[in-house]
Amino acid sequence: MSDPDAAPEKATGHGRTQHTKVITTGRVKWLSTQIKTESKLLQDDTRWGDVAFNTWSGAPLFQLSCPHSGFLVALVLLVITYTVWAFVQYGMRPPTENFSMMPMTSVPPQLVEVTTECSEPWACHTNATNVPPPWRWGGTPTITVRYGPSSPCSSTTISLPGASNRLVLQTLVPLCFSENGDEGVLIDIPAFSLANGCTYGATGCKPFLRVRLKAVDDSGAATGMQATIDIEPSQRKAVFVGVVAREDRTHEADGFLMFAPEPGAAVMSYKQYVADLFYEGKNPETSSRLTLRMRQFAESFVIQRTGTLDSVLGEIGGFEGLLLMLIGVFSALVHVLTRLRRMFCAGSDGGRKCGPDAAVA
Repeated sequence: MSDPDAAPEKATGHGRTQHTKVITTGRVKWLSTQIKTESKLLQDDTRWGDVAFNTWSGAPLFQLSCPHSGFLVALVLLVITYTVWAFVQYGMRPPTENFSMMPMTSVPPQLVEVTTECSEPWACHTNATNVPPPWRWGGTPTITVRYGPSSPCSSTTISLPGASNRLVLQTLVPLCFSENGDEGVLIDIPAFSLANGCTYGATGCKPFLRVRLKAVDDSGAATGMQATIDIEPSQRKAVFVGVVAREDRTHEADGFLMFAPEPGAAVMSYKQYVADLFYEGKNPETSSRLTLRMRQFAESFVIQRTGTLDSVLGEIGGFEGLLLMLIGVFSALVHVLTRLRRMFCAGSDGGRKCGPDAAVA
């Protein structure tokens, strides 16, 4: 169709007004014809039969009244399938462990079972003698639990019984963290008694106090740390105890949007271990000391299942948005192929060159 603007133009006067009316009328008719043509093309595009889904014989493989219905059905089925898969994966997600360092002040008091045993009879007593019989002594080792008033561990002093020639004793002591180097569990030996005035280190003159450490829980069952340390005359030693804290949150219920449940009490467990052993120095006399202290930080492991219902819904929404974009691109591609097929199949005489309606020569 030719453009109505191509009408002849009159030169002057009344002819200019008449020319304007002709242009306006022709433009309206031309636009009306174009709209009808484009509307007919759009109607043809919505019929699936125009898309090249035919068998080798030219017969349609399948037909739908509207391709958008097929796209909608595919979208719904894919979203439902992905939703089921996402919730199944959410329910079967394995627990994970997250590691961090936590202040030792957050760890409750730990119980340590201390067992002492002298290597030789009466050697761990102060000034022990049996001349004349019976045995007499001036002092015995002590276990002192020393903490400040703000510490959760209470202070106390335990003296080992003197009437035992090997000083075998088993007791429980609490262990807490303190920034004060003079606080902790102190095992003091005032002095060792060397038999017959022998020099320490000579054959038959090597006394020591053997200290066995074992971490236990409230029921007395061992929880991890077990160590044996020998305290010899004049030695000052220090043992730093570390703690591995595990917090199990796998049993906690999941929240939804603003309706988050109250956090349940996590299952906490603690395991102690000997982190460091230091030789602090040597005393000029035969007195000795072993100090038990806790490290500044504890190793924390939080066991939980990652993800929430909110994140699953967000993942499903993201999948749906991506799917809509892909379907939009596919729909545009089908539209382009349809137009190209129509241009290829349209004959110059109005007939069709391909498909079941192709004109027979």
